[in-house]
Amino acid sequence: MAKRFLLVALAAAIMVGCPSGNRNESEIRFSWWGGDSRHAATLDAVQLFMAQNPGVTVRTEYGGWAGWPERIHTQMAGNTAPELMQVNHNWMDTLSRDGTGFYDLSTVPSAWLDLSGYPATLINTATINGRLNFVPISTTGRAFAWNTSALAANGFTMPTSWEEIIAMGQTWGARGTGHFVIGADLDFTYTLLLMYLQQRTGRDPFTTSPSVQIAYTVPELTDGFNFLRTLWDNNVVIPPPQYAAAGIPRTGAVEQLPGWINQTIFTSIDWDSAWGRYGAILPQGTVLSPGPYPTLQGAARQNNAIMQITMGFAINRNVGNAVENTARLLNFLINDPEAVRILRLERGIPANSRALDTLRAAGALSGLTYELNTMATQNVGMFWPTWTRHALFIAMFEDVIEAYGFNTINANQAATRFLNEGNQILTQLQQ
Repeated sequence: MAKRFLLVALAAAIMVGCPSGNRNESEIRFSWWGGDSRHAATLDAVQLFMAQNPGVTVRTEYGGWAGWPERIHTQMAGNTAPELMQVNHNWMDTLSRDGTGFYDLSTVPSAWLDLSGYPATLINTATINGRLNFVPISTTGRAFAWNTSALAANGFTMPTSWEEIIAMGQTWGARGTGHFVIGADLDFTYTLLLMYLQQRTGRDPFTTSPSVQIAYTVPELTDGFNFLRTLWDNNVVIPPPQYAAAGIPRTGAVEQLPGWINQTIFTSIDWDSAWGRYGAILPQGTVLSPGPYPTLQGAARQNNAIMQITMGFAINRNVGNAVENTARLLNFLINDPEAVRILRLERGIPANSRALDTLRAAGALSGLTYELNTMATQNVGMFWPTWTRHALFIAMFEDVIEAYGFNTINANQAATRFLNEGNQILTQLQQ
């Protein structure tokens, strides 16, 4: 297998990219990043495509993540990028800010590329200025997995509403120091804020046209920050001062909280694909179970799960007369039953319902990640606009939540800062 990778990688490394207007319609270059298992599965699927399409040759280029974004950006700038590329959602910010960086897939005939298995919300997320820039491969969602072993041991059942969770926090917090229902860093606390605001207002947190901006008013945001204070004061969510005192990284390490390890914290709100590491740190036999998205009394809408596209397939805008064969290769990878069975979950849980049906029939869908992803998909409220996951925007909301959590600003001040500073950053990023 290692020799196989080396030979193909060497062939790809010495191949020179074809400039615009000089594309060979019977030869397609296809690139992706990943690990060995993804490489092996994708190469097998490509071989099957070529066997079924003897007039088409697919040249593959692949490697690990390190240096891959720089490689693609360099190729795109030099007009030597492959016809078909695996892309990251947030690359659109730099490679296709106005939507013209990649081929508009909405113009491809359905006979070449069938997108009927994708919901409109997902297609819209991959569309920039009316141009479909990529086909989403997979999605991930922020989801609750509960330590049901710890719940049962302490006389609790899994709650289904925010009202029940708050009551649980009051009871649990009274039993001892460090007892909280939800472990959350600043990013996860921000997630809870947006989940609440979606339910309370019935609106998405961000506008997307004509530009991405925060969609809430200062009074609405103030209500949201007051809700966070309710969660902190009632031992539902670990407050920022206690989180900081744990001596772990500011974000991305909730499973390292002593309360999670000691099982005095019952759940968190992490990506569905991340929960394996939460279970790995607990004693063998501890059961983690998917939990419902809490309902809110008087909500304008209940669906509030936050999801994002993990990666996609895009076609080079300069594909020229190779567009049909490139689109057919893309269609094969996302829709063909045999190809789907070969690729399985190498790029995550497919966003395409047709691929999901194929894998379900093959018995390839099971486990906590799949169950959490399914729940998120069924309860989706929003997909992250890419600009809102920019490092500058993340630093802004983390600073605001931390200042509010340490009581250096009040709810109205936090709301005002979040709205004004957030929209200023979003405006700058989109110029």
